[in-house]
Amino acid sequence: EMMNRRAFISLPIAGNTQIDILTARSNAREYLKRRGYASVDIVDSAFYEMVSSKNRLAKNGVPHPELYLLANGLKEMSMCEIVYFCDGWVRDSNCRIAHVAAAAYGLKIIYEEKENRDD
Repeated sequence: EMMNRRAFISLPIAGNTQIDILTARSNAREYLKRRGYASVDIVDSAFYEMVSSKNRLAKNGVPHPELYLLANGLKEMSMCEIVYFCDGWVRDSNCRIAHVAAAAYGLKIIYEEKENRDD
């Protein structure tokens, strides 16, 4: 029943190291795969663009690269049924905006759950 469904991963970038981000992305992908999503149906293009092209966008005259990347992320999200929010999303502007959009438009929302939390 999950065939042809797409999932979007919302990853907080600000304040996280590349290792933190890659680990969160990997955990999110594994979670979604266990629930029947194929690799090709899991998208988080904002992450790649955030890492690779923020400087290039600025050099090309985009005054607000983060907003440009958010817009691309929302476009990707519009083609998905569910959004997976990684831990720390509340501290990231783009994740918070993605969350408002997902809730407003009725996408299914999943939150990362830490199995062994201390708090």
